[in-house]
Amino acid sequence: MFNISTIFLLISIAIWNVNAIRNRDCHPDDISFANKVANSSFVVYGKPTAKTLYNDSDAMFYGTFRVDCILKGSPIDNVIQIMKAGRVDGKTYCQDLSVGRDYVIAFLKQDPLQKNNTNTFVPMDFADMPVEGNATSQLLADTCNLQQILPIRSSALINDICPVVSTHTHCTPSTMKTNFDSATTGSGSIIVPGQYHNLTDGIRSKSGTALVDVDINKASNMRSINIFLIFMAILVPLY
Repeated sequence: MFNISTIFLLISIAIWNVNAIRNRDCHPDDISFANKVANSSFVVYGKPTAKTLYNDSDAMFYGTFRVDCILKGSPIDNVIQIMKAGRVDGKTYCQDLSVGRDYVIAFLKQDPLQKNNTNTFVPMDFADMPVEGNATSQLLADTCNLQQILPIRSSALINDICPVVSTHTHCTPSTMKTNFDSATTGSGSIIVPGQYHNLTDGIRSKSGTALVDVDINKASNMRSINIFLIFMAILVPLY
């Protein structure tokens, strides 16, 4: 008769073996977020809603993903299909896309085998990224050139559903004012950061006159006064 400690030990070994088999071909996620974004056609923020293993695989799956916001790419439907995810032959990295998890950022491209179906995607060869509170918020804020695009037919407000992105000062070099180009595709609104303008340039363009640097004028006046005092100091002893 096995005692309780032996049973727990056997259960622990079984769980460890299952995880080892599941992850044996998955490379550690060592790609930076910026590189994932730069090399992905679509970067979407949302939640996995369904996940089904392929019949001939114990690690590759297809599923449904609810898109709440598009951080890179063009407007797409708010529900998409993701094919050939998980551990896929020929790829280095694996995807999890756990159903029931909080928000996830997925790195995708349209499925080349289903060109007529614009709602079908496959993962890039990157691991998906779970949204983890302040750490992810800071990463999104520090990463430049991200977008806030609502899915087609979405009735949500951008500020309510999209995370804050690309707000770090290094994303807007030498700027004090940011202009946003806005457009609408279907009923999906787009806000794309871009065309940053210096506040001085904006004032100049509105006034139609050149702006004068006050500090330069002050320095020039001080130099004139100093020269005048030097001449006075030289001339007064001569009289």
